[in-house]
Amino acid sequence: MLILKGIGKVYGIGRVLIVHKLSFWLVAHDRILTNNRRSRWGVGISPICPCCGSEDDTTLHVLKDFTYATQVWIKLVPSDCITDLFSFDCRNWVSTNHNNRRNKDPNSKWKTTFMTNCCYIWK
Repeated sequence: MLILKGIGKVYGIGRVLIVHKLSFWLVAHDRILTNNRRSRWGVGISPICPCCGSEDDTTLHVLKDFTYATQVWIKLVPSDCITDLFSFDCRNWVSTNHNNRRNKDPNSKWKTTFMTNCCYIWK
């Protein structure tokens, strides 16, 4: 089931926009290829993050909880919203940020910022 409506309403140019939209769809549906996902397929790969070695390599870990990702979000998210950032599960985290509930300003470019940073953190 599609949980995000309006992914195509983020403005951009050409191939970059298509790549970001596809990447964000994969994030929103918890379909990025992580070690945790590979291990569930039974291909003999450990589900543990190869970089930190301390947590399962899940979508949420890669994009939010891993040290590098955490540093990115702390620099981008207003300090009064930091607690929310680290308390959501994957689906709510993506949905809240995609629906621009993070920033009360209707002219905010947060949706684009969020999608772009998810794509670059994943890469």
